[in-house]
Amino acid sequence: MINCGWTYPIMGYVYIWFVYKKGIGKLDNSHSMPKILIVYDHPRFLKTLSFALEEDHEILTAESGREALDKIARDRLDLVMLDYFMPDLDGLEVLGRMRAWPNPPRVILMSARLDQEISQQARELGAVDCIEKPFDLPDLRWKIERALKK
Repeated sequence: MINCGWTYPIMGYVYIWFVYKKGIGKLDNSHSMPKILIVYDHPRFLKTLSFALEEDHEILTAESGREALDKIARDRLDLVMLDYFMPDLDGLEVLGRMRAWPNPPRVILMSARLDQEISQQARELGAVDCIEKPFDLPDLRWKIERALKK
């Protein structure tokens, strides 16, 4: 039994659950949340999507392809959610540059105009999945979890 200073053992379990869920501490040092980089050129979308995913994932953001490449090179990431249309480098250009790196993170390509050709090119360049915007949050979560398990 874990002694958290409360008389009733159930309170200790509730406390441990709270500490774990809120990220105040870790139950064991080997556990960490998957780290996801969201790349999108509209700050409001970045903020909304980050908020929706931050409970179960460590979220980083980038507003351009170049910024994304810098963060991918610097941080150990589990997944990159990459927008196709961006002002400096599009998603396929970013994927192409990542392909040359050893052990690049998994990528889900996002696009409002996702067609078969873009989807095929993305997969050939290493994307594990593609999703068309607007998307449902449950569908996105399912794709993220599936991508993290591959």
